[in-house]
Amino acid sequence: MWMLLEYDRVIQNKAITLIERNGLQAIGVDHEEQLAQIKYASVELLLIGAGWQEATINHLREQGVSCPFVYIASELNDESYETARMFGCVDAVSYPLPIDYLKRWAPIVDVSTVPQKLDEEPLTPLDEVLRSKNVLNKKRTYTRANRVHESTQVDETSMVGRGRVIAMHSARGGVGKSLLVSMIARQMAQRNYTVAIVDLDPLGNLLAMHRGQAVVTTDEWARLPAQMDERMVKQSLVQMNGFYILPSGKSRDGVDSTTLRRIIYHLAQYFDLVLIDTTPSAQGTYTALELAQKIVFVMTPEWVSFKRFIDEYQTVRYQKAPENVTVVINRIRKRVSEHARTLRLLEEADIPSDIVRVPEDRTLYRELIGASALVGGRDVQDGMDHLLSALRFDPVLNSTKRGFRRGRRWTV
Repeated sequence: MWMLLEYDRVIQNKAITLIERNGLQAIGVDHEEQLAQIKYASVELLLIGAGWQEATINHLREQGVSCPFVYIASELNDESYETARMFGCVDAVSYPLPIDYLKRWAPIVDVSTVPQKLDEEPLTPLDEVLRSKNVLNKKRTYTRANRVHESTQVDETSMVGRGRVIAMHSARGGVGKSLLVSMIARQMAQRNYTVAIVDLDPLGNLLAMHRGQAVVTTDEWARLPAQMDERMVKQSLVQMNGFYILPSGKSRDGVDSTTLRRIIYHLAQYFDLVLIDTTPSAQGTYTALELAQKIVFVMTPEWVSFKRFIDEYQTVRYQKAPENVTVVINRIRKRVSEHARTLRLLEEADIPSDIVRVPEDRTLYRELIGASALVGGRDVQDGMDHLLSALRFDPVLNSTKRGFRRGRRWTV
């Protein structure tokens, strides 16, 4: 079911009629009191019209609305995209609603096309993975290091042969972390690295961005065996665009520390690079920062974002040396006085870490809407090159075979 928040009942009725004409269920809400009557678990897409307060949207998230949010603007411009980011929306659209595009954010599964036996319940994706454990070749369940046994502790953080772990962090949401994570993963996959992304954001924007369907989520990973071979690990992930994704679960509290350590332990055995898309204030975030070798701290050049960044940066510094933290100032717009002032204040703060600047780019929005590869314009590509250089990635590979790290040259 889609839910439309729209104060104007005339516009709301037209939009609901259009949605239902396309074979979809929808409900319209024109005042806050109606929200208490909604079953949030059945909402697959939330459309936010003009005039709704940020506090109301945040309250919906607190009540368990975890589907993608889309902002509806009277006119698509910089201000409307800024409002969409403030609400934590995946995109902004305008009336009349582009139904075919919106369907991409709330894919519908036609259960009639899935053959099922009447005498048994269908297996969930997690059950399929667990059942595959029974047919694994026991001689191949050890890791490449040939040192891991059933008694090995999964929270061991210094293991021979493990891949590099990088945490993408921010002091607030809506700064473009997920987009940067996807761009890093794509570029490193093109360089022939095997890449896995762990999404810790309960909103699941990363999976929705790539139009994917979850197999196993972070919440369910604890049910998987303590030891898995490479085939079983990759079977538990979503593969797309040359890299793998472990989607976030639906728990508002996020994944617990023990499960996150197990996730990183498993993925680091079989991937050259593990990227963790964190979420502010979640319980697993600081575990991710602890286990990562490098931290990418993302902020936008607004005054509120700058103040939160300064406080949070000091916290991160307790866990990592300045050379292991890279600061990304994302979505910089020219001729915006607030952005220029924030950049000047950042220079005066004398941050000891590498600082990378990435400009605002409409090309990325068009690529995202068109479900094409996320590349961006020349200025964005220059910023990404600077970011990968700051992370000490060596662009030269000694081996062209995917999945083996013996030929990698990590510079530190």
